[in-house]
Amino acid sequence: MRSGAYVGHLDSPFDDFADARLREGIAQARRQDYAAAEASFREAGHSHPIVSKYLLGWLAEQQADRPRARKLLLALLAEAPEYYQAYVLLGNLALLDGEHAQAQTHYARALALNPADHGIRLSQGIAWLEQGLWDLAADALGMYLR
Repeated sequence: MRSGAYVGHLDSPFDDFADARLREGIAQARRQDYAAAEASFREAGHSHPIVSKYLLGWLAEQQADRPRARKLLLALLAEAPEYYQAYVLLGNLALLDGEHAQAQTHYARALALNPADHGIRLSQGIAWLEQGLWDLAADALGMYLR
């Protein structure tokens, strides 16, 4: 289960070059050209430092380098604790490692920052399913099961 990259929250809407570099980096990562993707993300980091740092964490996750992904995401959150997408990705990483309580902690933090994001509830529901907490999972996944 690899996560999709989220680029919808850019730091500055006025730098088309950096926006294009971020999107190009995602495309490069999907083609598994990880070195080029990292270069694109770093180049865009001058205009979009937060998004660039998030995408470097996502890129590490795409390469199955979970320790590096965690390290990058935690460093990002030390700088930008409101960047809820990093909590979601940390939750996904914890879930992949079977660390359900840690995953729920990260998902809860992400939901506190952005309660309107239904994708977080979906991830939370999946974590509860894996834990066998059926009632909680049904509450979280109910809107998807109708």
